[in-house]
Amino acid sequence: MRQHALVLLLLPTVAFAVPMELDHQGRLLDTMGAPLQGEHTLHFAMYTVATLGSPVWQETHPVVVQDGYYHQRLGSSTPLDSDLFAGGTLYLAIAANESPANAARVSVVSVPFAVRAADADNADVASSVSQDAALDIASIHTSGDIHYDGTLQHGEYDHRYDYPFYRLSTNQVGTLSGTGRVDWSNNTGVRWYTHRTIISGTPFASRDAEEQEIMTAMGMAGKQHFQPNIIVNRIEWDSALSWVSFPAPIVSSGTVTYGSYCKSLTGTALQGYWATGMNTSWGLCGSHGGPYSPGTYIHAHPSSNGAGSALVIWPAVIAGNYPLDHANPLWGYWTYQPL
Repeated sequence: MRQHALVLLLLPTVAFAVPMELDHQGRLLDTMGAPLQGEHTLHFAMYTVATLGSPVWQETHPVVVQDGYYHQRLGSSTPLDSDLFAGGTLYLAIAANESPANAARVSVVSVPFAVRAADADNADVASSVSQDAALDIASIHTSGDIHYDGTLQHGEYDHRYDYPFYRLSTNQVGTLSGTGRVDWSNNTGVRWYTHRTIISGTPFASRDAEEQEIMTAMGMAGKQHFQPNIIVNRIEWDSALSWVSFPAPIVSSGTVTYGSYCKSLTGTALQGYWATGMNTSWGLCGSHGGPYSPGTYIHAHPSSNGAGSALVIWPAVIAGNYPLDHANPLWGYWTYQPL
């Protein structure tokens, strides 16, 4: 979407309405406040009125929920026309397994200039907008109830049309010194190695089967160019350990997200933090932590129930609740911003 915005701002012609996608991150809870798990079907609809009326946009998605959290791109099946945001207040309804017409609606509050920047009304106005202003991200925040059939009746959710997430941990890329990971602490009997480096520039079809498998699990199938090059690390440990390896202690507050791409090779899989969900297939791993009180020290260290080995890419801790959706992995190499 950002690339489209830049192109339209530079074209010396009148721009037309542009299809948009909005990142939606939410958390589903049951009536007792416990987070839900598994797959749920959610129906999304937008209205121009707070009650009654007909939806001006709607779509349905199955979402995979982990610890209550899920992520979905709104507009990925039914395009969101940028003109929708030019006509006044919109109201969003979300429902599970029933029509959204009966669900509570919440007004969608956005930054109009940033939304309209991708749909400039004329070339003179567009050319006068700086690049930074054109990329000023519109944010959407809502709260309310999600109505279910059956016993599941309550939820909470929020929307972000992109959001700045910052890395709090060091050495995500995987730089090693001997058998240690630089700026990380290792327990006794833990060793890190470089398994391979996936280099940018090679056509996807020309890559070997392992590189294609890894990049597909990272949501990068078909890509030729990327930054940085992807260092695939191998970690080995000799016994059951209450902690295996972690980046320098992090001082943080609020909620954080631990994540990586990983695959268990031999023995027992790592458990917890950036290795949560590790199994014998490549995939997104991770979990959410917090909310932490100000000044909390965080040691993001997975544990093990026995000896083993695994492959790991880009393990890190970032500030905020970031979606960990295995079906639509968005975990990346994050900008480092120590507190």
